[in-house]
Amino acid sequence: MKKALIIVLVTFLAVGAVLTVAGFMFFREKPKLEASIEIPAEIALGSTVSLVVKVSNPHQKAVGLDSVDVADSFLAGFQVLSVEPKPTGTTHVPVLDQRSWDFGRAVPPGGKLTVTFTLKAVAEGHFSGDLDVCNPSQDFTTHVVDVVVKGK
Repeated sequence: MKKALIIVLVTFLAVGAVLTVAGFMFFREKPKLEASIEIPAEIALGSTVSLVVKVSNPHQKAVGLDSVDVADSFLAGFQVLSVEPKPTGTTHVPVLDQRSWDFGRAVPPGGKLTVTFTLKAVAEGHFSGDLDVCNPSQDFTTHVVDVVVKGK
């Protein structure tokens, strides 16, 4: 009797795990947002620059902009002065070596949203890294941000 109960419990847990994974795979938000970035390739130390992220939704349904994530390797040369529109929060993700700005905004079908980071160049050198535009399921579009900061 005890053995049968254990087999039923293990089977129940296994089926539950399979259904959870299947539900995640089939019901998550799959469409990725498209994105482009604009930033000068070279700037002067101490200057302020805009990193413009243009997000667009080419799909027939709204897609959420969950976050914009920027690599620490790029941010090492800059101080973030502001972000527009204002994010709902920001988090450092040490495992991925990046900072994430949360937006939780829906981009309507065919719609666009521009996110502008105002940055101050605080170190001289070549700064490069990934910039990810993520939907709530963490399907993302990646671009590489690459800027040379020259001394005065």
